[in-house]
Amino acid sequence: MNKAKCSEYLYVQFLISAQKNFTCTELSKVSPINNMAHDSATRMLNCEKLTPSILWKNVKHYVDLNSGYLIVDDTVLDKIRSGNTDLVCWQYSGTHKKVVKGIGLTNLLWTNDSSYHIPTDFRLYDKNTDHKTKNDHFQEMLISAKDRDFKPIPRSSEFRKKYKISNDEKVILFVGRIHFIKGIEYAIKAVKRLIGDGYRLKFLIVGPDFGYLENLKKLISELNLNNQVLFLGALYGEEKTEVFYNSDVFILSSVSDAFPTTVLEAGYCGLPLVLSEGVLSSEEIKGGAALIVSLDVDSIAAALKRLIDDDSLRLELGKKAKEIIKKNYNSNVIAKKTADVYQAILEKKI
Repeated sequence: MNKAKCSEYLYVQFLISAQKNFTCTELSKVSPINNMAHDSATRMLNCEKLTPSILWKNVKHYVDLNSGYLIVDDTVLDKIRSGNTDLVCWQYSGTHKKVVKGIGLTNLLWTNDSSYHIPTDFRLYDKNTDHKTKNDHFQEMLISAKDRDFKPIPRSSEFRKKYKISNDEKVILFVGRIHFIKGIEYAIKAVKRLIGDGYRLKFLIVGPDFGYLENLKKLISELNLNNQVLFLGALYGEEKTEVFYNSDVFILSSVSDAFPTTVLEAGYCGLPLVLSEGVLSSEEIKGGAALIVSLDVDSIAAALKRLIDDDSLRLELGKKAKEIIKKNYNSNVIAKKTADVYQAILEKKI
């Protein structure tokens, strides 16, 4: 038998990118390898025996263990006219609403609440061989996810209901003092621009009023954004954490700002950052975890549009923000830097 043109790596990349149509025929159509027949994928799968561990090895770089959530998908690949075929048995099919002959496949998918879904684990239902139920497979995959250090924080449907956020709306978030120096009006006008272009958005503004709230309320009324821009007031503790984890993009369009803790909080929660040039932050954050914008509506709208349109970029920047902040701004690192400063003072180096 000739060696299959399809490789393990190519097949897994196809699973990640296809999202909907996973057939070998579809792979042959979209494959970068010229004249690759769909049988090539079948031969590769017969020879290589793709296992859950091989799948995980190829996809783990696309997954943020500390955000998003896991979905279990129980699928029956119906083989109604099949004869004596391996793995085919009688089982209930949600598609047919009855018991049919088919192959049972249970998948574990990771998602960041967008169209981006990554298969991380799977099990084949073969009770006659391993004597395991589908529930047994489900429990095994959850234990495996825990061993891989998954700590996903699920988004709350109750949160979206509370603030009347529909499933197709992206959430832009500002957290900070409601003060003219924060440049919130630029972000509001940018959101208006995108909504005018057909984007479905909610802009959540969180923080105490420092004498500028009425100005902003007047602006959103003039722009007819009363249903799209929401003032949530000052939030603390779990309520504040919840709003971070239920947002898609964090924006801080300040006229001038020292390194605010809200940037660290948003980044730690895995949010991509849109920061104005007036916001002081580390070079690591500016270089790898944020889109830096000038203080004008066009620049801010373009950055927001770019992140809303590109799920992969949004995930990548959020993941980098979390990594940078966990590495450089945890309590141990900050304590050591503080101690080093005091030591330098004692040694008269400063």
